[in-house]
Amino acid sequence: MESDHQVSESSALDDLLESRLLQLFSRIGQASTEDIEAELTSLSALMDSYARNDEVLEGLLDPRTTKDDRSRLCEALGEHRRQIKHGRVELERLRERSQAVLARSVELLRKGSRLHYQKSIGGSSYAPEICGFCRGIGRSNRKDCPACRGERLVLVHQPALKCPRCDGSGRPDAHDRVEFHEDFCVICRGRGWAMTA
Repeated sequence: MESDHQVSESSALDDLLESRLLQLFSRIGQASTEDIEAELTSLSALMDSYARNDEVLEGLLDPRTTKDDRSRLCEALGEHRRQIKHGRVELERLRERSQAVLARSVELLRKGSRLHYQKSIGGSSYAPEICGFCRGIGRSNRKDCPACRGERLVLVHQPALKCPRCDGSGRPDAHDRVEFHEDFCVICRGRGWAMTA
């Protein structure tokens, strides 16, 4: 599979991720549920790798990152070190592109997962939706998302309704953070949706 290839340039990984998602989406009607599930798992692993690179970029942009941590993060970027030597503007451009690719990939993965869920379950009143807390990235603060446990998607009763307390963000407001000492919305438990499974 293509996910086994080492991809050294950001644009190549962007293209690979989007291409694989679009291929899956185009053939999801004819493929078996096992093949679709295997491909979704493979794509999820590829997105995890991409999300970790995005976290490195985020760390480099954070002014609180120490000089030692910054050096360690630069080493983790490998081939991208050459690109970020051009300064903060290039780093911000890379992060912006990374965020856009991740958002598009998450939406395509959601569509593929919904079609797979409908094909395998059929007739269910639930369907996968993007986790509100991590926005489908599956990670938060360099750990698995506490709301979806790194799954990116949550099962939501249809028609899907955003959580009225957090408006779908999965995050607590200032009052809830002080009152309940929670890192996510006390109503939807960070998922961002009303009536989740």
